[in-house]
This record gives sequence, structure tokens and C-alpha cells, in this order.
Amino acid sequence: MKKLFKYLFITFLLFGCTIQKDYPTLSLETASISDTMVNYFNLDQPQFEGNAFQVKSFRIDTISLPLDDPEVTYYRIHFVIAPKTEMPFEMKSLEVQPSNQFILDYFKLPDSLTGYGSIKDWNYLTSKLNGFKSPLDDHRFTAYEYTSFFNSRGKIMMETHNMDNAIIESAFKNLDVIIKYDDKTDIIKLTDLTINPLTSLDQIADDDTQLLNLVQSNQTQGSFKPFR
Repeated sequence: MKKLFKYLFITFLLFGCTIQKDYPTLSLETASISDTMVNYFNLDQPQFEGNAFQVKSFRIDTISLPLDDPEVTYYRIHFVIAPKTEMPFEMKSLEVQPSNQFILDYFKLPDSLTGYGSIKDWNYLTSKLNGFKSPLDDHRFTAYEYTSFFNSRGKIMMETHNMDNAIIESAFKNLDVIIKYDDKTDIIKLTDLTINPLTSLDQIADDDTQLLNLVQSNQTQGSFKPFR
């Protein structure tokens, strides 16, 4: 009886794993595919994959403010995330962090000196996505555009902890996107990202309200919205 139970248990596990992998892969040929997924597949940007999700990443825009005498450097992280298959899921959170543990530890330090925040603050928008289920009633999956602003934490914080701008900038070339969904975690590693330094208003597009608001009003605006 024990051997029979063991056999049935192993069979159930194997069958469960098979079911997990049998969901159809999403593609441009998927019936009734959403416009956001079409936009994702047609996006000409580097792609990175995890177990359940995939990401296409834009360059990392970086700008130091004030422009004439910089006090702090901002880094805009910008990518599109999409499910890989037709597996239903509930996303619980999405957080981004540098793969470099040294810089990650620096970003985690309490913000008691400058008011520029910490990595917990920068990830706040998508740190709790309870009830974020997919697909919706139309049985179509959605690709989401994500943007967030990280920063160097200012001169005082950097001097206090012997931090260097070049080290921080280099760390943004390799990021971990951590998605918690259902009872699982998917980690997508973004590697060899392009850093795009901006030094003047002339380099910012007229319709790029995020960067314009940052430069002109010292305000950061993150977003997580369908990719349209």
C-alpha cells in the first residue's frame, strides 16, 4: 500500500508539472490577442525571459540635477513586461533591484540624510498588486509598461558611505525584475543594458513629460499601465 501511495504521489507530481508546461505560448498568432501584446511582440528592444514572464527593456536614461551644479543623479528604468503563456495568474508584486549586491545594500540604507528615498520607496508603486489577475473577462492577456526613477541618493549620502557615481551607474546595466505571482516568484535578469546620459533639456523629447517634470519641477512620476 505504501509503495502504491508513493507511486500515485509521484505520478501526481509529474502530471502537475506537465499541466504547468502545457499552456499555449503567447504569440502574434494567438487567437484574439490583445493590442498590448501585439505592441509587445512588435517592440524592437532587447528581450529577457524568466519562467512565466518576459521583458523588453528600453535604455536607462540618466540625468544629474541641477544641470549646472549636480547634487543627485536620477536613473529612469523603463521596460515592458508580458506573460509568456496562456497560464492564468494573479500578480502580487513587481520589484526592481540592481543585481550588484554592494549597490543594493547601499540603496537599502535608511534615508535619514537627504530625502531622496530608498529602494523601498522607488518600488512602492508596484510592491502590492493584490487582486491583479490575468486574463480579464475577455480572456485576453495584457502587456504592461513599467517606469520608475531610482537615484544616487545625493552628495551627502554618497560621501557618508564612500559611494561613487561611476559604480552606481555601472550597476544599472544589470537589473533583477522580481515578480511574485500566485505562490511563486519569477526573477528576470536584465543584462548589458544601455545607459543614456542626458545633460541638457535639448536631449529630452517635447512629449516626454516624465523627464520634463523631473528637470523643471523636481518631481518623479512612475507608472505601470497597459502598453499602448
